[in-house]
Amino acid sequence: MLPYNQEDNQDNCRYNTLLDYAQTARSSSNQEFILVSEIHQMTEHTGIYSNDAYNKVCEYVKDKFLDSKNLFQILFCDFEGEMLGPSGLLTLATFMHADVNRPGLLVDMTCPQSRKMAKTILECKHLQKIGWGLEFSDLPSLMHHPDASFRIHPNNLVDIQLLFSESDKKRMRLQKAMDIMREIHPEHMEPFPNKDCIQWDRYYSQNRRVYQYPLSEKYVKYATDDVIIISLI
Repeated sequence: MLPYNQEDNQDNCRYNTLLDYAQTARSSSNQEFILVSEIHQMTEHTGIYSNDAYNKVCEYVKDKFLDSKNLFQILFCDFEGEMLGPSGLLTLATFMHADVNRPGLLVDMTCPQSRKMAKTILECKHLQKIGWGLEFSDLPSLMHHPDASFRIHPNNLVDIQLLFSESDKKRMRLQKAMDIMREIHPEHMEPFPNKDCIQWDRYYSQNRRVYQYPLSEKYVKYATDDVIIISLI
């Protein structure tokens, strides 16, 4: 992750103004993420945006994530949902700058307008996106949505799981990568719980969804932690 840029005072002023109307949540490591949904109360501790506030958040994202002056910036990304794959339900997308002093984004992928924002980010050719374990779950969910207007075809997206896997048939799980990181840099991994903190099978055995709005703090942290762990790896 990149160090703080002392010349970025204008960005800091813009972000301080953003906090007047943006709703945010924090990861286990206290990294801040802007909530992006036009229709849902995303967490238990926030509300639903007014039209004016949501439009301002969209303008901020357009300026700080998509402006052509920000060529070749690096974004880490991750996705959460139910039974991800060609017929799965994609619920959340998380984006984080390599510069951790900037807020990340936690995007409601069930909201049509917010999903369009994520689509623009993911299909933007000048943004380098980095994720983990995308090939068999996240990408099929993005590219083969039942609604053709929601389908997303990412550009310049790298799956770094391939760098740490022995073969195509044996991919390293993120939990295994976390275990290795705990041995090498335990100070970096201390804030993050193991991936088994959510009992997926318990929900699915009762035909229930895991991610339901408003999200509790536990699920917000689960969704936002992964993108930070990917950046640390």
